[in-house]
Amino acid sequence: MKTSKMKVITLTGSSFEQGRIHGEILKDQIKDIIERFKRSIVLDRNMDPDLYIKEFLDYGLFDDAVQQWTPQLWEEMQGMAQGVGVDFDMIRALQYGDEEWVYGQYYHNAPAPHKCTSFALMPQAGHPVYAGQNMDAQSWIDGRQVLFHIKDEKNCLESFVFSHAGLTGLNGMNSAGLGICCNTLIQLSSCKDGLPVGAVMRGVLACQTFDDAASFLYNIKHASGQNYIVSTQDKIGCFECSADSVVEYKPASYPNRVCHTNHPLANKDTGHYDTHIKIHSEAGMLTTKKNSGARYASIEKRLCAHKNEVTLNDIKEALSSFDDLKNPVCRELRPDDPDGLINFTTGSMIYELGEQLILHLASGPPNITEYQTFNFHG
Repeated sequence: MKTSKMKVITLTGSSFEQGRIHGEILKDQIKDIIERFKRSIVLDRNMDPDLYIKEFLDYGLFDDAVQQWTPQLWEEMQGMAQGVGVDFDMIRALQYGDEEWVYGQYYHNAPAPHKCTSFALMPQAGHPVYAGQNMDAQSWIDGRQVLFHIKDEKNCLESFVFSHAGLTGLNGMNSAGLGICCNTLIQLSSCKDGLPVGAVMRGVLACQTFDDAASFLYNIKHASGQNYIVSTQDKIGCFECSADSVVEYKPASYPNRVCHTNHPLANKDTGHYDTHIKIHSEAGMLTTKKNSGARYASIEKRLCAHKNEVTLNDIKEALSSFDDLKNPVCRELRPDDPDGLINFTTGSMIYELGEQLILHLASGPPNITEYQTFNFHG
């Protein structure tokens, strides 16, 4: 999708009202997403989708965690269901994407995801903090990307949240100068009663300081393994989160820079995954490790270990790179994937956190999709 054609939707009012606006405006696209999600279950899980969704929702206790830690998001989900005119259970299932991947792999031997490449750089040579990522998703998301401009009237906080129709968010930045990036770490331990990734992301974006965001990550229980890079105008942090531990990754070679893909670099809480893989799919584990390792090597060399000064153009080139042709940082749509099961770069975002707060966003693979800029005063 061309960035200029991506919908930018302002969400205001109560959380329920924000969800209702989302649902009404994107009703047709959300219904299409639901059908494509169900088709992917048939192809990837080899199950009746309605039965699978019921089993998945019965398996998890994520609702309780969402209502405890991010109650505003629970209300937003309810409003979305009303706006679309679909059953609330379907909206719930859409929000718990990372948790469904865990469930699918452990209980249905589904393929493991290996997607997303992120980074953060402290100020250098007159440049502000830069952070961001390539957000990879199933290719049937293409054409349904959306940027939400959320205005929280209670605390006068605004956020830009990148997402697709029917989802409360993938990542974003707020007007307090705080950004968050997310990378799946399916190797880390999971649990049935933790806070899902999408809710964690929105919970962090409700914070106004780095310390508050870090405290939130440390104090909640995480439903599935995920790496979060949190950045503000004067701090960056990389937090590998599992059900049983949160470990901050601090690279010794370049303490003011960090990058990440889809394998743990600091958190060792992988026992359950290691046992499962040995029984079911060691080949799949090796494929995931190779893909993630190649992307990490590329982004590390280009942004963390290459030279003293890293410019905005350097970052765009890194996120557009194909250093390993089989495992590139930038992932294009593939004509041999008519069912949209293979991941592609559904959005590429760079947070510029200086005197001005600027979001540079390409709503597709950045080698062929233009970046556009967004700010909270535009």
